[in-house]
Amino acid sequence: MAEPRTDELGDLAAAFESMRLRLREGRELDRARLEELRRAHAELVAKGDELVRAERLAAIGSVAASVAHEVGNPLGAVTGYLSLARDESSPERAREHLGRAERELQRINRIMLDLLEYARPPRMDWTEVDLNALLRDLAHHLRAQPDFSGVALALDLADGLPAVRADYHRARQMLLNLALNAAQALAGGGTVRLESFRPETAGRAAGVRVRDDGPGLPPEVLARLFEPFTTAGKGARGTGLGLAICRRTAEAMGATLEVQTAPGEGTAFTVLFPAAVPPPG
Repeated sequence: MAEPRTDELGDLAAAFESMRLRLREGRELDRARLEELRRAHAELVAKGDELVRAERLAAIGSVAASVAHEVGNPLGAVTGYLSLARDESSPERAREHLGRAERELQRINRIMLDLLEYARPPRMDWTEVDLNALLRDLAHHLRAQPDFSGVALALDLADGLPAVRADYHRARQMLLNLALNAAQALAGGGTVRLESFRPETAGRAAGVRVRDDGPGLPPEVLARLFEPFTTAGKGARGTGLGLAICRRTAEAMGATLEVQTAPGEGTAFTVLFPAAVPPPG
């Protein structure tokens, strides 16, 4: 074995060997750190997947509990009315009980149809929509509705409003639901106003506002207003999915749905339509 050199070349060789060893140790340390990072990443991914699954299960559980509650009430009523009809000696009273049971079954059917409507992505039939014409047609329809008995309906339409690109029938249904909610909040007395206007918000061509002068919404209702199975106040009826569907419809058309309310000051739902909505891809 050759003796290590003690001259300048020997010093250089020793320095080189020391550097080589440090580089090898550094590479081994880097590999260890990289493997540790890979393990940590794999654990995070696994925990993330578990968290996503847990969140999905929690969401499903929440919806299932809400559906069970919403369906359970009319289903219990159906059972009760059928039992009364079976034991009733009067045919006329028996038919009355059966009629009430049928109405409760229709309510269950409505809940399930609304739930399906909320769950499936809305398909748009795009067209150019004259919002003022839509509101005039809607007002004519609303004046014949039982919810508007004793409720005044006013139109306040902006001149020269540009047409927007939207699904006419879905936009009409959304505004119909908002107007019926407003009338129900008034409980037979007050005014619902349908307004069109030019928004100041950039990128928005036209807006529609459905306003009532009713009692307004308390903060605890407002905080959950667009969640499924939430009703807009004491006078509201239906499945509690209407406003959730309205927001989904607005979003699918590239519009926004906002609410302004305060106890004792009425409620206003505002829909802002974009200048143009490109058809889906």
